[in-house]
Amino acid sequence: MSAMYMVSAQKPTAVTHSMIGRITSSNDLNLIICKNSLIEIYKVTSEGLKFLKQIAIWGVVETLNIYRSKHDKKDNLLVITAKYDVMILSFDLNANGFLEVITKSHGSVKDTIPRQSATHMITVLDETRNIVAIKCYDGILKTLNLNSEHKQLSLSNLRMSDLNVIDLIFLKNDSDYSNLALI
Repeated sequence: MSAMYMVSAQKPTAVTHSMIGRITSSNDLNLIICKNSLIEIYKVTSEGLKFLKQIAIWGVVETLNIYRSKHDKKDNLLVITAKYDVMILSFDLNANGFLEVITKSHGSVKDTIPRQSATHMITVLDETRNIVAIKCYDGILKTLNLNSEHKQLSLSNLRMSDLNVIDLIFLKNDSDYSNLALI
């Protein structure tokens, strides 16, 4: 009988994403560093960086975004993996001072029919309307409403005539609708 066993002997060391936000409290400034499948959270203090938490993600993190809902007092993390799994993570300090990870929502943006994008995955947020646009397939834009209180994320697909989208951005406006610009 033969078997194959694979294991990583060393944790990832190359930084793929880094950002700052206020995820532990509205007063604390945090540094979030993503190293492939590992997310590290630090607190920025006057003495330097204080390590708080290391989170292992089952999969390679493709996009990492910070956002704050209108009713939240602190920021949340929006994580999308290379296998198209989506999760919204929130953080709380418990009584012992340890950082707890809370999965607010989760889901998948995977489709079987469309062709995967030849370029990288793009995720943009419209924080004023709590909408996320995700481009992970050619010709399809997935939208996600962050106002939902459900644990399971609900996505909708929008067909695009442009296949070679390089970048997306939500335009700021005063109307009730979101305007999305693409290159």
